[in-house]
Amino acid sequence: MIPRSNAYSRLYQTNVKSYAIAGTWKPDAKDSHGSQELYYKTIADADDFNLDNTLDGDDDDNDLVVSTTSQLGGLPKQIRQPNSNNIPNHSALYCNTVHDTFYIKDEDIFSETNSPHIHNDVIKLLSSSDNNKFANAIGIGSLRSPSKYRIRIRF
Repeated sequence: MIPRSNAYSRLYQTNVKSYAIAGTWKPDAKDSHGSQELYYKTIADADDFNLDNTLDGDDDDNDLVVSTTSQLGGLPKQIRQPNSNNIPNHSALYCNTVHDTFYIKDEDIFSETNSPHIHNDVIKLLSSSDNNKFANAIGIGSLRSPSKYRIRIRF
């Protein structure tokens, strides 16, 4: 969701153990990034469309028109180091990972749902007994204050 949008303004912080995962096209998915930008230029019928400038003022490296901050529900942006066994607490950004296989134009690029790195980390997270790995809430920084008795997300 785009911050300051109608949908985002109706989002409540949800106090539930959470872990957020998103992909970032950097550093090596430049052709995939260009492919998605061309796709959106065609849809928007705008020659000056720039995928990096459509985000909500955030300096992002992801391939969605929504910022990484929104995708991660306000949890911290942390790059998952590919050669490390240490999964960051609360959230992770996976390099060379684009939103959909449709945009893959480079070698060694994965989509979020087909990434072996994400698959392996989800298995580790689900079998982890370390409660510090998970955040206590998602939707942090939403425009509405948290509801103590209900969860409401409207679109």
